[in-house]
Amino acid sequence: MGQYNLRQHLSTITPASTLSRFIGPIDNCSDTVWGQLTDFSNWSTWSSQIQSVERLDAGSVGRGSVLAVSIRNSVQHWQIEYWNPGKRVDFIIEYNGRRSGYSFVFNGPSDEQHVELRLQMEFEYSGLRSLVSGFLSRLERKKAMRLFEEFVSYIQELST
Repeated sequence: MGQYNLRQHLSTITPASTLSRFIGPIDNCSDTVWGQLTDFSNWSTWSSQIQSVERLDAGSVGRGSVLAVSIRNSVQHWQIEYWNPGKRVDFIIEYNGRRSGYSFVFNGPSDEQHVELRLQMEFEYSGLRSLVSGFLSRLERKKAMRLFEEFVSYIQELST
């Protein structure tokens, strides 16, 4: 029986994927969407997956800020890796041999009432998880898609 060489499977990064939605018409659309996205303590209001969010650092929110995001029976640490208020925020999420990257990017607005919101995501798996990275990535994309769609629906409901 052959031996399994873990060094051959240290890390697998899956190709990035992007979701995009046009949001509006909402007065001050870009500011409204950014405000809701960065109101971290309120995420459980619009997400069926997130139970609570607690900020683990003090001071102004920005690059390096860390959030403890409670999802079901686990707590994930979401670290802000890129912070450009009103334009883009990137999170790195590490847990259980997985590393996910979520980038929320605002394009536009072409006017004050509309904005395009994009979620770009990529996933990295280490150790034995890298062997089933394709399957795990599909599961993670489904979760990310649900999170994104719930957020967009919540924003649209605010405008009615």
